[in-house]
Amino acid sequence: MLSLEKARASTLKKPFWRSPFFRNRTAVLGSLLLILLGFASLAAPWVSNYNPVKQDMTSSLQAPTKTHWLGTDKQGRDTWSRVVYGSRPTLLGALFVVLIAYLIGVPLGLMSGYYGGRMDTLIMRILDMLLAFPALLLAILIVATFGRGLVNTVIALGIVYIPAITRVVRSATLVQRNLNYVEAAKGSGMGDARILFRHLLPNVASPILVQGSNDLAYAILDIAALSFLGLGIQPPDPDWGSMLAEGRSFLLLSPYVSIFSGLAIMIAVIAFNWFSDGLRAQLDPKQRK
Repeated sequence: MLSLEKARASTLKKPFWRSPFFRNRTAVLGSLLLILLGFASLAAPWVSNYNPVKQDMTSSLQAPTKTHWLGTDKQGRDTWSRVVYGSRPTLLGALFVVLIAYLIGVPLGLMSGYYGGRMDTLIMRILDMLLAFPALLLAILIVATFGRGLVNTVIALGIVYIPAITRVVRSATLVQRNLNYVEAAKGSGMGDARILFRHLLPNVASPILVQGSNDLAYAILDIAALSFLGLGIQPPDPDWGSMLAEGRSFLLLSPYVSIFSGLAIMIAVIAFNWFSDGLRAQLDPKQRK
């Protein structure tokens, strides 16, 4: 099996535009969409003309115009500004959800797969207890217990995502732990920590990266779902999920708030899924020929 270093070396032999990732048009499109979303999030004060929380009741529920590109909500707030500013907590929150899950799940998966035995049994049984609850229901339970808000939402979802990444890393580690390079590292007297994080981790990085890009898409959906239920970002701060909830009462009169916030969620999720497909193709040894 090719190591991650050998895979990178083989990829560099040909121009980057001929790599499996760039041959996948949807992956390239997904990457461009993610760049645009990231730029809009960072440059929100410059790409929007209105304060996202400032109310103007004289402009309530307007259709899209030259002044308000995506219309306004029931308080007269500019929908474009709220969609742009709402990308910040959603995207940043999804990133921290995955970061929390991976900081805990990756070491657990490495230890479970490498040591096996009682440690493997103990870790897997604890994670099975978490998996016994539906993921979103468990997140709702945690947020309802410790309080609403983005921070608690991110922590709750980070905990919920730990079992999935732990299992992915464990499965990859079980394949790698009996290979010659691991035996050689043990024979040379290397400590377990060095073997785990210097040798095993780089060789199980491919499934971790692919799973991570998928988890970002799921995290965006879950953050939006919790905000839709009133457990995430609290008004008047903008957030895609809460905007979707606010606009549902006016779907027949003025559906624009729900339509555009829903489109933002859909575009972000699709972009991460397309990017994940390209990343999987790039890291698959069978497609590097």
